[in-house]
Amino acid sequence: MLFPAFPSTHALFGDWYNHADHATAFLSGFLLAKQEGIWRDLERQRSVALLAAAACFAAFILVRAGLFAPSSMLRWFAALAYGCYQWLAIAAVLGFARRTFAADSPARRYLTDAIFPYYILHQTAIIVIAHQLHDSGLSAGIEASIVILGTALTCVASYEIVRRVAWLRPLFGLRVVPRTLRRVEQQPA
Repeated sequence: MLFPAFPSTHALFGDWYNHADHATAFLSGFLLAKQEGIWRDLERQRSVALLAAAACFAAFILVRAGLFAPSSMLRWFAALAYGCYQWLAIAAVLGFARRTFAADSPARRYLTDAIFPYYILHQTAIIVIAHQLHDSGLSAGIEASIVILGTALTCVASYEIVRRVAWLRPLFGLRVVPRTLRRVEQQPA
């Protein structure tokens, strides 16, 4: 409902559509994070959510592809299908994640610490890599592959540096490691 009056600008102020969209997701997550029943239901219904998300996305694409005569009702349907797709995809991802990553492990602990630094770094990596590839003459598929792989490698390498440099850790949302623990970790095994 907000998008026609407030188009997406990604500006810090005045982008009412994106603020409402993202704030809804953030607040929903905050309110539901400790609700065990919701998480069990998401895990149980993960395949249904995935199939429904795919159906909603297909409906959105069919309308957007121009296979039907444009009308305000059809645009409304496409927006509804896209909104449902977004929420159902989130539900499917969360359900599969709970099923797959519920147990603690060294990999999970590593990725849990890495997520915020990756989040901080990924967009800058995407923009820098894509800018360097601009007018390169490469096909879209090759450019996309380079951007995706380059972004992943940049995030991994940067995180490995950040987690080892004490003064960088808080700048990327990581806890400061006490000096005594750092000394113990540096001792040869």
